[in-house]
Formats: sequence, C-alpha cells, structure tokens
Amino acid sequence: VEVHVKQQAWIATHRQHAFGAKVCAVAIASLLEILGRKGYLRDALVVITADHGEHLGERGTFGHGNSVDEPALRVPLLFLSYGYQPAALAARRMAAQVDIAPTILAELGMPIPATWVGQPLQHPGPAPFSFFQQGAKVGLIDHRQPGGPWKYWINARTSDEHAYDLGADPAESRN
Repeated sequence: VEVHVKQQAWIATHRQHAFGAKVCAVAIASLLEILGRKGYLRDALVVITADHGEHLGERGTFGHGNSVDEPALRVPLLFLSYGYQPAALAARRMAAQVDIAPTILAELGMPIPATWVGQPLQHPGPAPFSFFQQGAKVGLIDHRQPGGPWKYWINARTSDEHAYDLGADPAESRN
C-alpha cells in the first residue's frame, strides 16, 4: 500500500509540473507576442529564469524550498535576442543566478560593478565557485577540480556539514 501511495504522489506531482510548464510556456509565448506586436522586440534581449528548481520525487522529496540538492538548485535560464546577433556564451559553462546581471550588462556593453560576485557567461571557463542558500543551508560548489565539481554546504542551525564529489556522486548519496 505504501509503494502505491508513493507512486500516486509521484504521478500527481509530475502531472502538476507538466501542467505548470505548459501554462508557463503559453504565458511566455503570449507575452513575447504582445511585445513583438508593440515593437519592443526590434532590438531586445529577453531573459527568462526562475528563482528555484523543483524536486520531482528524487530522494522521496517533492516541491521546492526544502533542500539544497541539485534538483532544487538547477534553475531554467534562457537568453533570447531579437534584432541583433548576441555575443556567444561560453560553452558548457555552469551558471549561477549571480551571473545573470553581469551577463546582461556584458551583452549591453556596460561596465560590471567591481563589487558584484557574478561573472558574465560570455567569459570562457567556469567561475571558480557558485554559491547557494536555502534557509539555514548555505554552501558553495567548487568548480576548480579537474574531475568534476565538489559541493560543500552547512546547516547553520544544526552545524551539520556536507561534502559531495558531484563528478563521482551526482545523486549526492555519499557524504
């Protein structure tokens, strides 16, 4: 019975997520159509992103806001250029949300404030670190390792520390 309940929850979550993705795609298409009709897309950069990823049953977890596992940290990010040829983004570059604003400024040819942590995605090579936080869970991903990134985080409430070799353990099952 328990397996059946979990399977039902998984199916319901995936259906809800698929429906949400369809609604989002329709809303974005509608918005772009309106902007195009009004002439705002003749020379424009449109950025579409989200503030979090989503668990769809990985490790028995559903939703968001409850972990710093990779499914919750993976965020959609789209750059759509209209009316001009954009600068190429670096191939296979891991991005963080702090990289979005510097990428936009670099695309517009504007200076990036020295106080900003993020790096433009047009620059080759990964930033050495990506930072993340969800509630009391704070950490970083170290991209400097040749075998793959390492992820470190601490729960500031409990002092529990975690370290994962994401190249060898992408499911974060061995701390």
